[in-house]
Parts: sequence; C-alpha cells; structure tokens
Amino acid sequence: MTEAEAQQILDDYAEVRERRMTPTAYYDDEGNFEKIVYYDGYGDDELRVTLYNSGYIRRVNTKRESEKRKRAMLGGFVRRDTQSRSIPVQPHKADSMVKRAKEGLDEAKADELQQWYDRCREAIEQNWSVYVQRRCREKSVKLSPKTISQLKPFRQKS
Repeated sequence: MTEAEAQQILDDYAEVRERRMTPTAYYDDEGNFEKIVYYDGYGDDELRVTLYNSGYIRRVNTKRESEKRKRAMLGGFVRRDTQSRSIPVQPHKADSMVKRAKEGLDEAKADELQQWYDRCREAIEQNWSVYVQRRCREKSVKLSPKTISQLKPFRQKS
C-alpha cells in the first residue's frame, strides 16, 4: 500500500466519522419534523442517539439492540433493556444537536426545525429539571435509607 492510498483511507474514515456524528433531522411523510439522530462510539460501545419531537432523547446500544432483535426472531426471551429508555434531554445537548442538524438542511427546513425547537425548548427545560430533581431524591434515599428495622416501635405506658 502506498502512502497516498493510506492517506485516502484515513480521509475517507474521517469523512464517514464526521457524517455519523453529525446530527441528522428526519421528517415524516407529511413533511413534519420527527426526530434528530446521530451515532456516537464504535463497535460494542456504539450508541444511536435520537432526539424525538417530544423533547425526549433515547440512547440505544446498537450491538445490544441487534442481538435482542436476533433473539426475538429466533423465539428467545427478550427482556426490557433499561439502557434504552427514553429520558429527558439536557437542554444544552438539545441546543447543540439542533444547531448541528440545521447545518445540513436547506433554509426553509432549517427555519422549520428552529421554530419547532423554539416551541418545545421550555418543555425540554422543565422535563430535564423534573428528571434531575427526581434523580437527586432517589440518590438521597439510597444514601440514607430509613428502614423499618431502624425505627423503634412506639409503646404506650399502661
């Protein structure tokens, strides 16, 4: 292999990597915004990250997902994977995804995407705030749980 061929392979790799990691906006059959998708990582650690028009984000390990589909087609038991649940998106991540997704769109579609985002930005912030508060509450309970065995029974004097 020549040095020029090796350089071409590296350039192709960098181009594909950039394309995979650039958020892409998808639309339904009627032309309405549906979701933004990008890929992160490679191989066993590859994640498909999807921001839905509901303001929730879903991170799915693509290898694990393909293995689950394979087991399901073969009639095997498939348990619900907690790693693929939808959770609220962090507002700054949503900002970044929308900004990068708009770069690949024509001006009309970019404006439409921005209008959608402007309408749901407040909901994204509220969903994230509620999620963080709930997680903090769950962590504080785990750090100092009050169990029934720790409580002294109440006895009345007779």
